[in-house]
Amino acid sequence: MVSECGFRNSPHGLARIGFLVQTSLEQSPSHRQKRPGPLRVAALDLARGLAVCAMILYHLAWDLESFGLATLGILTDPAWLAARTVILSAFLLIAGISLPLAARRGKGGIQTAQVMKVALPAIAISLVSYLFIPQQWIFFGVLHFLTLALVLSQFLLTVRPRIIFCLATIPLALEGFDVGFERMDALWLQWIGLSKTLLPTVDYVPLVPWLGVFWVGLGLGQILRWAMVYHPLGIAFASWKPQTRLSHPLLWMGRKALWIYLGHQPVLIGILFGYYYLWK
Repeated sequence: MVSECGFRNSPHGLARIGFLVQTSLEQSPSHRQKRPGPLRVAALDLARGLAVCAMILYHLAWDLESFGLATLGILTDPAWLAARTVILSAFLLIAGISLPLAARRGKGGIQTAQVMKVALPAIAISLVSYLFIPQQWIFFGVLHFLTLALVLSQFLLTVRPRIIFCLATIPLALEGFDVGFERMDALWLQWIGLSKTLLPTVDYVPLVPWLGVFWVGLGLGQILRWAMVYHPLGIAFASWKPQTRLSHPLLWMGRKALWIYLGHQPVLIGILFGYYYLWK
């Protein structure tokens, strides 16, 4: 009896009771037709919004150099190379963390619509880039990577985080030891990331090492999903809402990251193209 009272009066107990009540309601006949949508966490949306801002600034610098309006050393300067690594790592880490939270409750897996939402734009990017820049067309960029990462991660949503972290070390270690094979230089194998020679492309995000970054995020997301139900810090993290005015556009950008990713470069290039040919 004492342990039961202690359980009910503890934050962990209250969280578990709330979770069990919510689960039972969702399984009741009156709620079976109304499955809840993906769970959004303001802190993750805010972090994704900041990453989107950094991406736009990086691509603006890239475009300025491409138009000959600035000399920044995007492809040679260690600072710019590090910036690209940090921005991409942030995106993939947040994507991995968000995956267990975005899976619809009651179905427990990655939905086909989630994969197609990323796969179709990836195909479109390949086609458009092949038409306009065939020498450097995008055959396996970030959206291609995310499509394959979603499919491969389908089988890890019910795996313990420590196992996911162990799996994540494999592609990271292969990159760290600079493993590469000439037989992997063919175009149809370069998506793996073990090639000796990279074919020219504007955007390249292979499985090695980036799947390791994504899976680290996935493991953290599994822990966060548990903590948001059972641990006071996780519950506080899930319920936190930013109050500053600056946070509102960042939250919006974080929620619309895919569409901003698809649309920001045409807008930037259009502005710079107009400046270069009309005012310069």
